[in-house]
Amino acid sequence: MIVLYVPFARAEAGDLVAGMDEWLRNHLPNSAESIRVVYFGEPLKLALLYEPLQVYICAHGYANSSLEVGNHKNYTQALRISAEKVAQRFNYDFLLVHHRICSIHVYCCGESRKNSAIASQLTEDLQLFECRIVSYSGILTVPDMNGTQWSLDGNSRVPVGFTARELKSKSLAANSDSDRVLITKSSSLWWRDSQESRKMSFFMHQKLDRKRKFEDVYHSEQSALSASL
Repeated sequence: MIVLYVPFARAEAGDLVAGMDEWLRNHLPNSAESIRVVYFGEPLKLALLYEPLQVYICAHGYANSSLEVGNHKNYTQALRISAEKVAQRFNYDFLLVHHRICSIHVYCCGESRKNSAIASQLTEDLQLFECRIVSYSGILTVPDMNGTQWSLDGNSRVPVGFTARELKSKSLAANSDSDRVLITKSSSLWWRDSQESRKMSFFMHQKLDRKRKFEDVYHSEQSALSASL
């Protein structure tokens, strides 16, 4: 599954909302691969627990040296956040499904060195995500009507994959105490926010209650049988 991740709440996503809508509109007729848009803070759908995920971090990049991304193509109108903040939001939203993510794509406009630096910052700040992180360069487009994504640089246009640069994310020990605490905190937030998860939790409790009752009856019968012998 392709996940288009906007590191802003939907109400603060600016013109990225229209961009995501266009991406969906042009992707669906050209690919059988499932696709979903996730905005910062939204509950994840349970389907994301069961499929390999390619996550595209979708935001605007700018022609300056700061490692920031924004919610609007016009720098002066944009709400901007740092690469560190992007990583914090990504951790919050995706930590529970970290084991399903096979690649993370930093999909924002900018020159190669700067976008690689943003990707490098993410490798330091993302927790538990053991996957490749890909950055691109140029003015990046959403898929066109034929489903092709382009990188524009002056008068040249190439498929965006031609500009890809890949890093490996930082590996963390999955069994360390700090990891367990981090997973527990993020999971509790995710479960609290997810309606589907609350339903699943309810049915799980029902199942456990039935199991306990069955075990109680079984042990009672065994005790009675032992006493009669």
